Formats: sequence, structure tokens, C-alpha cells
Amino acid sequence: MEKFEYRTHEFKKVGFGGGAFLKSINEYLNTLGEDGWEVVSANPMSMINGTTTSIIVILKRKIIS
Repeated sequence: MEKFEYRTHEFKKVGFGGGAFLKSINEYLNTLGEDGWEVVSANPMSMINGTTTSIIVILKRKIIS
């Protein structure tokens, strides 16, 4: 039976520009992907007047025995 480990990361939005925010997420996820991590879920967190303040990402990777 395959076994997996899971990891959760919160990306907090800082400032008003979305481009730098998305670029930093992509760079981080690509680094984790090189280590075998795969995104399972990504959910925006809206806490201030319906504005997305952060994104919660859940990742998994196969445990190799």
C-alpha cells in the first residue's frame, strides 16, 4: 500500500500588488515539486471585506520505504 506524508503552507499576501505575490508562490511550489511534493488543494482565505488575505496550500508526497 502506498503511503503519503502531508504538508500545509500559508502564503500571506503583503501589499497591494498581486504579481510579486503569485511569483513567490510559484517559486516556492516549484522548489517543493523538485523534492516530490504535489499540491492537493489551494484555498483562499478571505478575512477583510471579502479580500483574499492569504492562500492555504496542502501538499503531499509519496513516502518511499
